[in-house]
Amino acid sequence: AVLATLAFIAYALDYLKIEVDRLPGLLGRVWETLSTRYYPPNVGHVLQPDYLRSVVETLQMSYLATVVGLAIAVPLAWFASFNMTPSRRFAYPIARLVIMGARSVHEMIWTILLVAILGFGMLPGAIALTLYCIGFAGKLFSEAVEAIEPGQVEAIRATGANNTQVFVYAVLPQVRVAWTGISIYTWDVLFRA
Repeated sequence: AVLATLAFIAYALDYLKIEVDRLPGLLGRVWETLSTRYYPPNVGHVLQPDYLRSVVETLQMSYLATVVGLAIAVPLAWFASFNMTPSRRFAYPIARLVIMGARSVHEMIWTILLVAILGFGMLPGAIALTLYCIGFAGKLFSEAVEAIEPGQVEAIRATGANNTQVFVYAVLPQVRVAWTGISIYTWDVLFRA
């Protein structure tokens, strides 16, 4: 297996025409580039009002997209989780389709499409990030719901609780820690996007 892997790597390097002989001097070239182009740092550029305003706008846009996207992703995740969906025939496939559709398009493509429709500004960017958030968080949320222990769900159902009560009292306590981490990570991803 090791020989086959090494043979495949050698074949791939030859096929892709990767020049391995350039690797030994790589660290020296990286150091030279960093020391000549990025030192000393241009602090004046970072402190310009336009730059700082852009950073604040990016924070606002990513935070708004995260809050709205998560508010939409929570019910979608409930409907898209096979073990907890109120309707496996209707809600499950529709919720999965929405999450998959939002996830399958890159946020930059959403932005280009929305700029073409709405014009430039904060709105198309915020909507594009919201759509990305719905797909990203919705998938992770639904997977967390599908990984819960069924015992609490059965206990709450045995008391005569409806689907909403089961979700609130049996599912949310089991996924709240995972969902909190996913939410924070989603905001980080949207800020970078």
